[in-house]
Formats: sequence, structure tokens, C-alpha cells
Amino acid sequence: MNAHEVHTVLDTLASVGCPAWISGGWGVDALAGRQTRRHRDLDLAIPAEHEGAALRALGQLGYVIETDWRPVRVEVAAEGRGRVDLHPLAFD
Repeated sequence: MNAHEVHTVLDTLASVGCPAWISGGWGVDALAGRQTRRHRDLDLAIPAEHEGAALRALGQLGYVIETDWRPVRVEVAAEGRGRVDLHPLAFD
């Protein structure tokens, strides 16, 4: 997963009204203001009610479900693009 793809994923989710919070390695890099290492995936927390829209939007980019541990985690992957690890959350 490269920085350009991170922006593509975030822009795509925003375009369908799905807020996302970066966690994991890319979250650390966002705080550091630079990429500190290579990343296997992009970890995102999203509101659970936006999960369907997020999966459809990422599907249009070529991402398909690879790991389904819902309701806590669903990982999608796209050949040549990377992986996105979605963590649907219920905010209170």
C-alpha cells in the first residue's frame, strides 16, 4: 500500500459520505508527517452504518473481501493496489 493509494481510498470513502479514521502504521505516519516504513495495509475505523457504502465504493476500485471477521473486521484487497482493513464501529 503506497501513500497515493491511501489518498485514493480516503477520497473514495469521503465521496460516498463515509468518514474514516486512520489507525495502525499509516496513523503513526500521519502523526509523524512522513512515511516511516512500508505498509501491508491501511487500517481504518469507520461508522458501522457506513460499512455497506464503504465496501461498494472500494469494490468499484477493484477491492474484494479477503478476510471477513465481521462485525469487528473486514479486510479487502485489490491486486496491485493493496489492502484496506476496515473496522466498523458503533459510536456512542
